[in-house]
Amino acid sequence: MPFFDVTPQGMYDYAIDKYVPVRFFDYVHQTWSTTKPSTTLEIPEGDYAPATGLTYLQVGREGLGYQKSQNNGVSIPKPGPFASAYHRYDSRVPAAEHEETFFDGIDASVNGIGSLVSSEPDT
Repeated sequence: MPFFDVTPQGMYDYAIDKYVPVRFFDYVHQTWSTTKPSTTLEIPEGDYAPATGLTYLQVGREGLGYQKSQNNGVSIPKPGPFASAYHRYDSRVPAAEHEETFFDGIDASVNGIGSLVSSEPDT
């Protein structure tokens, strides 16, 4: 999901200090859209990762800090609620409009995953 706001003027591009048109491409259905996709799943990155005593967001930012050319002074955020939004364009399994996890509706057993194959492989 884009983290920026889409306004009637478009998206503000800080690099050129102007609003620019926004279009999103749905690769599944091969269509363009000018509206921001809806959120179908939120990942709670502000939750604690028990093994580290930090939130998942803090672990990610700390790792980014080791890539010195990529860090750009990004500090480790204070603990607190934070979520990343995702949009599911399509699915071969039945899924609710708002999912709780990436695996909603998926039988993760070997037989369940095998049932997602649309046809026998060529031999």
